[in-house]
Amino acid sequence: MHYEEERLNKIAVFGDVHGRADMLKLLHKKIKDYGDDIELFSCGDLIDRGDNSAGVIDYCVKNDIKAVIGNHDEWLIRLCVEFQFDPYSMQKVMGGKATAVSYGAMLANKFQKGVSNADIAEEIFRSVPKPHKDWMAKLPFYRRLTLETGEVYWILHAGLTETGAASYRKEGDSDEDMLQNLLKTERGKDMLIWSRPNYPKTNEAARGIRRSGSEGKSDNLYSFDDGIQIFGHTIRPEAIVRKHFIALDTGCGTRNPSILTAVILPEQVIITVHENELKDGA
Repeated sequence: MHYEEERLNKIAVFGDVHGRADMLKLLHKKIKDYGDDIELFSCGDLIDRGDNSAGVIDYCVKNDIKAVIGNHDEWLIRLCVEFQFDPYSMQKVMGGKATAVSYGAMLANKFQKGVSNADIAEEIFRSVPKPHKDWMAKLPFYRRLTLETGEVYWILHAGLTETGAASYRKEGDSDEDMLQNLLKTERGKDMLIWSRPNYPKTNEAARGIRRSGSEGKSDNLYSFDDGIQIFGHTIRPEAIVRKHFIALDTGCGTRNPSILTAVILPEQVIITVHENELKDGA
């Protein structure tokens, strides 16, 4: 499943939020200061780790923010839509306990401490409001956006690599055909939300590679025939903007201090929220 939005005026796409509703609200305020007609899109990983994942989803529902599925979102979607529970989501590395508790499902704090996984799953399922479940049930693995300028953007979570695309693209296939082939397999879906592409850690590093005169790409990311891919998932200290991709995960909810980043398109204006702004009373 995917959604194609055509002839949008201006959009803002933001990276991983990981339960930081306070930072998402401040980011949205900054975007609105730039323009009231900007539609918001998320690269996924809205939940886990931070202390208010329920607030993040609620804010997305109430503000008509559109998203794609992230690897941290998938477990909650599977639970709420298919009633399939992945206990791995409760492990510290995933941070799903924080999501459960934000919904008032306190049994998650007793994971692996005498409470059954079935009871934990049941409480989480009952605690998530129906509007949240309905919104999550409609999330796709990717979105194709076409702006009024004619520019095309593909929003993914983890970023699609050249080898990943090649393994699902047959001769004569369009990018859309390739992605639809990919979605027919669990391996392909996992690739869209779990893969770790190689690309420069900073824009300065990217510029340095170009200045060096080195031939070949400095990354292994797929170049779409008719657009630019935008993704999160892999943390960088700043947004990385290249001709064929934009990477937006800057560690919100994961690193200290947290930074949340968005790009406004088609101008490619970068908007950031730093955790210190909240402490300063912004």
